[in-house]
Amino acid sequence: MTRILAGALAACLTVAASAGAQPVGTAFTYQGRLTDAGNPADGAYDLQLALFDAASGGAQVGATLTRADVVVASGLFTVSLDFGAVFVGSKRWLELRVRPGASTGTYTTLDGRQELTPSPSAAFSSVTPWTGVSSKPAGFADDVDNDSGGTVTGITAGAGLTGGTVTTSGTFAVNFGGGGSQDFVARADHDHLSQTWVGSAFRGLDVRTFMNSGTGVFGMATVTAGTGVGVGGQSDATAGTGVSGSATAFSGVTRGVRGDSASTEGVGVFGVSTPTTGTGVGVWGRGSAASGFGGYFENASGGPAIGLSAGGIRFNDGTTQTSAALGDITGVTAGTGLAGGGASGAVTLSVNPAVTQSRVSGTCPPGESIRTVNENGTVVCEVDNDSGGDITAVTAGTGLTGGGTTGSVTLTVDTAVTQSRVSGTCAAGQSIRTVNQNGTVVCEADDVGWTLAGNAGTNPAVDFVGTTDDVPLELRVNNQRALRMERLTTVGPFNTYTGQNTLGGDSGNSITAGATAATIAGGGGLLHPSFPRPNRVTDVGGTVGGGWNNQAGDANSSVTDQYFTTVAGGDTNMATRQWATVGGGLGNSAEGPSAVVAGGRSNRATGFSAAILGGQSNQAPGQMAVIGGGEGNRATGFNSMVLGGVGSTASGDYSAVVAGWGTVSGGAYSMAAGRLATVRNATQTGDPDGDEGTFVWADSVEQQFLSTGPNQFLIRAGGGVGINTNTPTPGGLSIANPGKLAFGLTPRQVIDLNSPAYGIGVQGGVVYSRTEPPGGMFAWYMGGSHSDTQLDPGPGGVRNMRLDGGGNLFVRGSFFPGGADFAELLPAEAGLEPGDVLAIGPDGELTRTTEPYQDTLAGVYSTKPGLVGGGADGESTEGKVPLAVAGVVPVKVTDEGGPIAPGDALTSSSTPGHAMKAAKVRVGGIAFFPSGVVIGKALDPLHSATGVVRALVVLQ
Repeated sequence: MTRILAGALAACLTVAASAGAQPVGTAFTYQGRLTDAGNPADGAYDLQLALFDAASGGAQVGATLTRADVVVASGLFTVSLDFGAVFVGSKRWLELRVRPGASTGTYTTLDGRQELTPSPSAAFSSVTPWTGVSSKPAGFADDVDNDSGGTVTGITAGAGLTGGTVTTSGTFAVNFGGGGSQDFVARADHDHLSQTWVGSAFRGLDVRTFMNSGTGVFGMATVTAGTGVGVGGQSDATAGTGVSGSATAFSGVTRGVRGDSASTEGVGVFGVSTPTTGTGVGVWGRGSAASGFGGYFENASGGPAIGLSAGGIRFNDGTTQTSAALGDITGVTAGTGLAGGGASGAVTLSVNPAVTQSRVSGTCPPGESIRTVNENGTVVCEVDNDSGGDITAVTAGTGLTGGGTTGSVTLTVDTAVTQSRVSGTCAAGQSIRTVNQNGTVVCEADDVGWTLAGNAGTNPAVDFVGTTDDVPLELRVNNQRALRMERLTTVGPFNTYTGQNTLGGDSGNSITAGATAATIAGGGGLLHPSFPRPNRVTDVGGTVGGGWNNQAGDANSSVTDQYFTTVAGGDTNMATRQWATVGGGLGNSAEGPSAVVAGGRSNRATGFSAAILGGQSNQAPGQMAVIGGGEGNRATGFNSMVLGGVGSTASGDYSAVVAGWGTVSGGAYSMAAGRLATVRNATQTGDPDGDEGTFVWADSVEQQFLSTGPNQFLIRAGGGVGINTNTPTPGGLSIANPGKLAFGLTPRQVIDLNSPAYGIGVQGGVVYSRTEPPGGMFAWYMGGSHSDTQLDPGPGGVRNMRLDGGGNLFVRGSFFPGGADFAELLPAEAGLEPGDVLAIGPDGELTRTTEPYQDTLAGVYSTKPGLVGGGADGESTEGKVPLAVAGVVPVKVTDEGGPIAPGDALTSSSTPGHAMKAAKVRVGGIAFFPSGVVIGKALDPLHSATGVVRALVVLQ
């Protein structure tokens, strides 16, 4: 069994929206995804979770937590974890171990620990700005410590410090007096041994602790011999107490004073009363409760319960009372005033009327007093002849002032304590709210409840309709419950939920006992008297908005396993997994966690976060699958989608069916649309992903259009495919102007024409056309139509150009190049420039001319040749320049041979690379130019000593 965990950590640290934020605590929620054998796990699993201080190896931090029978739905689970205060700023990694819930075997540790990153609250706590701090001191109200209140002009050393007055700079030091007296400071090793503290305060020394297990005063005598005392107390007052302890809690096992001794001869609590007269008490205990004890002894080790040791209680006469003596009565003897008793069995003691007296029942009339009380309780009276009395003092008690010990005394009411007779009254409709000391009153409106005509001036803090206890509140119509509200707390295996239940609608609607935060807004009822159609909420946080016969929750024995489900309305709809929702419709069910059915009829969304928007009899069992509508459609793949149609299936992961009838998208990342368009699935291909990445589009032909491999784009369109046109050629692809057709992103042949031997491609920035030898050629036509005869332009067509397999180009019309001359590429020396007049050097390379009428004159360096010879395709042109052979070429010239005018012949000059006007030579009276040294004739005049003119180059 292989398990892979893909988990997401969420530290749920919620800050309450109240005046004082509460600490977030150490608990957090962990959510993960578990796969079993490559598929999302479902069912119960046992988990063990442990923290470590490293991604691998390292040491474990805190305890190992075990969570048994964790419900895993569609691979997802949630657990609550609390490792205690182990997050102290250092990194932590979580290790997860798992086994099936029904197993008792060993746990499998999943690969890779997960690092726990800070939650928003923890991240905020490490960088909290002043603006994020509540209850700041007044001096920091503006988030800046600049409210000192004034300017200090001098500092003087007070008690406990040494140093003079400082106004600019200086030094203060602590005055260590060594004795800890009033004006000195004690060092860290200072103590108060053998010292006495004297004062008149109510408490001589008050030491407190607020920790749950703290100790206000702790005394210890660490000596191993002698009679050391941990805490000693003494009181010289006649009614004083040496040591007093109080336990003020009203519940729990509290102790006013507790003493412990670890010595085999020690005493836990030891009390001594040294006076030899009076009623001094060494240790005194009192119990005021009806079932309390003045003193209580217990043996924690299970020995005799009368004391903390087997010796029992030792009295001052040296005798010892043991547990056996107290726990086994051997006889009961009737003493004076009693009768009965015995030595065995159940014994009875009764009052002896011969010794005791009945309860006094006799009375005397006014003016008489009791003289004798008889044994039977009757009395003998006599005249009270001293009733005038002799008052020796009159003392004013509480509420009175005055009094005295002689003469005539007066007592007066103390108005600071008592109140004048109440004389104030309130008008009708009002009642007394306050009675003042002088007897006047303050009135308020009589609280007569809520009126049917409306109420005004209410305060929601004290004026409300409702209850102040945990009894539900109900509203009824026709004596039938119409609305019930109650406050409830539900304890689940991982969380405790406290919330408000609202139960409305028909009296047959119900919220399962124990579920809280549940709501039924309305609906429910009877289809007929014997056919009830109530709405139900069976789990925590469930909601039913209305309709009838709807259910939110799974209705099993637990009210906390399928929480926060919703059915908005409709008829006979169910949302049975956590966070699932049904919007309405008839007979729909959302059975996957977070699944949604928006409406329609008889639809089922069973996958995790699956959704069905409408339609009828559709099913979405795939995780995060979607069905838009239609009828009888299924989305079974992970993240698959069917938008509509009838009887279509999207079974591949991330597959989609746009619409159609009987359409199937079976490959991963595939799409199908139209009638019987089919992308093959894993069963058909033998590949787990089927024909992944394939798109199949089919027209209305009732015939299956089946993919044949992965990553295909298949189109069946009998009417043609059109781009920028709605009138395509039937069975073909039509692109209307200004349409563009783009293929490929890599340097290769991107369009095959009939076969790979014929095509168009792009490679390395070069666009090329390919044909197959021998006999391969290219032709360009104008007009006409396609003909099966090679090189036939078809009726009305003309072939304007042809390039044969030998590289020969045939053009029907004229060729107009961009340049104005024909040049030949020849080897040349470096540094030459266009317009230079060139000659043939000794090594055969072209070089600039250097003398007039140079015999080796060759021509001119062409600036922009129209045609260039001597450069075969693919042959390098490095070290070569174009030499103009014929045509119009710019030429560098000089006036060395005289001014140049259009039509003058040009030859080389003594200026390197420049031409000049050539002079004719006369022989036998005939004038002519020297042969082989004239490069052409000027077309422009020269207006300066040197320049550039156009010349018609014809080497002579």
